[in-house]
Order: sequence, then C-alpha cells, then structure tokens
Amino acid sequence: MFLESIITGYAIVALNMINILPLRNFVIKEPEISAKVALIWDYNNNKFLLERGDINNPVPLASLSKLISSLVILDELDLDNVIEISPEAINTYGTAGGFKLGERVKVKDLLLSALMQSSNDAITALVEAIGSQKKFLDLMWKKTNALGFNYFRFSDPIGFSKENVGLPKEIIRLAKNAFDNEFTAYSLKLNKYNFESVSGFKHSIYNTNELIDNPNVIMAKTGFTEEAGQNYVVKVEIEGNPFIILLLNSQDRYRDALVLIQWLKNGFIWF
Repeated sequence: MFLESIITGYAIVALNMINILPLRNFVIKEPEISAKVALIWDYNNNKFLLERGDINNPVPLASLSKLISSLVILDELDLDNVIEISPEAINTYGTAGGFKLGERVKVKDLLLSALMQSSNDAITALVEAIGSQKKFLDLMWKKTNALGFNYFRFSDPIGFSKENVGLPKEIIRLAKNAFDNEFTAYSLKLNKYNFESVSGFKHSIYNTNELIDNPNVIMAKTGFTEEAGQNYVVKVEIEGNPFIILLLNSQDRYRDALVLIQWLKNGFIWF
C-alpha cells in the first residue's frame, strides 16, 4: 500500500511536469522580430509558448488560403484525375506553374505545384474541375466549419483578396490539419518535384520555402500580398519536440523564423 502511494505520487508529479514543460529560461530575452503577429504552438503540450501582436482580430491570409483549398481539393478530386488547362487558368494573375493552354495534367501534379510553388494557375484549374468559384468557396466555408473554425472568411480560393482572413490561433490549427495530411505534408517537404504531364510536357516545380534545407524545419507554407505582408507558417522540430511557428505581416519572414527557432533552442530548458 505504501509502495503504491509512492508510485502514485511520482506519477502525479510527472504529469504536472508534463504540463509545465518546457521550462522558460528567462536569462534569454524575448525575441526581436519584424512580424506584426507571431505565435509558437507546442504540439506535444498543446499550448502557446509565444503570443505576439494582435491575435484577437482576423488578418489577411494571402496564399495561406491554399492550405484550406488543398484540403477541399483532396476531399473532392481523385489524385489521378486528369484536368485540361483552360484559358482562365492560364490568365490567372500571379505565380504560374508554366502550364500550357489545353495541356492535360493530373490532379496530383497540379496540387503539388499549388502547394510547393504556390502556383495560382494550378489552383484555378483545380477549382474549375470541381465547379464554379462560388461552389468552391462554399466548400471552403463548409470545410472550416467541419474542422471547428469560426472566423475564417474567403473571397477567393487563392488568397488574392484582403477579405480572405482568419484568426491567428485558427490559422495555427488549420496549418496543423494540413501538415498532418499525408499528401499535403509530402508536398510541402519536397524541395523540387519533376513530372511529365499527360500531354508530354516536362515540368520542374520548386518549393518557395527558403528554409527547406534548415535541419530544424520540417515543412512550411508561404504567403504574400501587399495587404498581408509576408506570411509564413512552419513546422519545426527542436530537441525532438515539434512546434508550429506562425508569422504574419513580417518584413523578413525567414530571418524572423530563424530568430524564433534559436529562441526555442536557448530560451527554454528541455528534459
């Protein structure tokens, strides 16, 4: 009985330790970054280690919108389906995947292009395969509701509009859902992807994430518009522990991310 009490006591202490880990090392100062909003979420302990800026108001998503778009596309389309590139897709403003009018491309390759290279023509082609933009926006809204989000708003599936907004903490949760998806995770971890379309055209897709070769970085999604500034959501691993860092309206997202990675390493005591 006495031994059981000791074991129980140690178990309670261990559980309490889990709730407070990692321990903040206050010798290390708070990080100095350019982002107007920054969050760091601890996967294992389900808590925020950093909350910086106005986290209670919706902010423009820019191409972070493609995270929810990709989840909708994965729900609606088979990866082996073939889509013909339309004039509307070719003429889509912004980053392009280099597709040709009438080219036949698999959903898998278009979605990889949209996620890795943030190709807007690829997203447009995928949306057209599902239906009208209005229908797709409705599916985005339904998906966010199904995931338990309340504050996302979308005016387009790409992220052009400043009316594509979300609350920072919900953006973190959206990123977790995307990062936990097998196909999305596979796409965002790739540095380069080569493929040949059904029409026989060869393509090379490069990841927009400039920190992809950093040993602490697992995967990330970038976004930028004039209204949003530089957005960046990245999954990192420190001392074997996973975290999601969110940077919104940054002037230098990659420098900010490196500062926060170093702060996670030095600013906390790990066991």
